[in-house]
Amino acid sequence: MSGTVVGVGKDVSSLKVGDHVATIKHGSAYPGEGAFAEYAKAPAELVWAIPENTLTFEESSTYNVACVCLACSVRRMAQRTLPRFLTPVQMFYHTENLALVEPPEKVSTEEWVLIYGGSCQFPSPSVDTRPTTYVSTAAVGQFAIQFARLSGYKVVTTASPHNHDLVRSLGADVVLDYHDSNIVDQIKGATGNTLKVAFDTISEKDTQRICAAALGPDGGKLGVILSPQWEAISRSDVKVSCECFARRSPFLTDP
Repeated sequence: MSGTVVGVGKDVSSLKVGDHVATIKHGSAYPGEGAFAEYAKAPAELVWAIPENTLTFEESSTYNVACVCLACSVRRMAQRTLPRFLTPVQMFYHTENLALVEPPEKVSTEEWVLIYGGSCQFPSPSVDTRPTTYVSTAAVGQFAIQFARLSGYKVVTTASPHNHDLVRSLGADVVLDYHDSNIVDQIKGATGNTLKVAFDTISEKDTQRICAAALGPDGGKLGVILSPQWEAISRSDVKVSCECFARRSPFLTDP
């Protein structure tokens, strides 16, 4: 959601009336938290001001869910100096998650990150799932590629062939077609079987299986945005971090 501030609480000092802002809403799950209205409320902790002459209302409204999947919980993030591009940031940089090197610093050696779902599309109408998850993860994957490159990592990602040029333009070093039946072998080949970190922006049973299997012989870390599918992961040497869409933020409550 993006809009103009028309009122602030008595204890809010970070925002003022007239500010162009954006925030995340979860109205599909929690009453009173939707955005389909002339006016909408939001906790100040989840609202970020848009600098003048940068993003439009439409552009800034696309940042929120995508970034809420790269970081950890907002409560933990409040103690850090990271921007509120949450999803990729939380997942990548919090020490309890993937713990990548945080910009402006860069990783000192050649290390690969797998971002499964660099730019996904709507699922087939026959698939029983929420389209909103796929819309969000498309942006999550695109943000994740750019953050990984900012941190100096080499990026291998998956996408449909018609999106390969897009994800390459965002910084992906190797782009693979997720339809290929030997996708695990292709990832291992591209990374020299040295992969230690994977981020699954789709997080279905089969994608979690692929990501876990693609990690090198010493295992590593896997970040998911839906509930972990332990029977699919089936590796004791893989640490799984979950920033689940279904998990409620401590700030997303009625006042």
